[in-house]
Parts: sequence; C-alpha cells; structure tokens
Amino acid sequence: MTMNVLAPQYADGASRRAVLAREIRHQDPDVLALQEVTQEDVAALVDDGWHVVPHRS
Repeated sequence: MTMNVLAPQYADGASRRAVLAREIRHQDPDVLALQEVTQEDVAALVDDGWHVVPHRS
C-alpha cells in the first residue's frame, strides 16, 4: 500500500491522520510506503509492530 499523507499543516492534519490510521488498519497491508510524513505522522498512523525505514531527504 502506498499513501501520500500530505504535510500535517494542510487539510486538518490531526483529523486526517485519524482517518488514515483507521484505513491502514482496515486494509492490513504487508508493506506500507508513506509519502510526506513526519515522525509524528508515523507514530500516529502505525503501531509498534512495523519496521520503519525513513528516507534521508
């Protein structure tokens, strides 16, 4: 699954993260690629069971 999360300052970031987190749990992907995320977004979107590999830029 790939998802462009969009920077949190746009489009009511906190509420949008809750909806995205719910959808990620519902879809239950094996691999998840997130674009335009902060460390805070990652923490809000996935649980501790994921192996997170950040891109350097």
